[in-house]
Amino acid sequence: MQDKLLTLAGAGIVEPLVSTALEQGDGDRLEAALNLLTIYRGIVCDDGILALPIIAARTLQDSDGLRPDADLDQRMRYLESSRDLCSSMAAMLLARIPDPSWSRRLAMDLLNADMESYVRHVRELAES
Repeated sequence: MQDKLLTLAGAGIVEPLVSTALEQGDGDRLEAALNLLTIYRGIVCDDGILALPIIAARTLQDSDGLRPDADLDQRMRYLESSRDLCSSMAAMLLARIPDPSWSRRLAMDLLNADMESYVRHVRELAES
């Protein structure tokens, strides 16, 4: 069960939330992690697993780190979050997409933070 949860949301996203929540007895943090999993599960059910990185990245882009008046700390947090999101989503695709040539190609797009290529490759995969 834990492996499925981590491959859905990516170990770098959910695992730290859950671990910290359990270590510190932080019910709010645990609830936040479970809410994130519920949201991600809904995206996968409604739009498919390949849509999850696109929607998650778009949601992150709406954060304060990209505002024109964001300070350096906000921008750095955004960049770290973006890196963590892309690597976690890449790991999720490697674990969940059965065709290694496609899973690797899509994962590399995410690791390179190249969402245009990722979307193009998703379209190609859908057409194949």
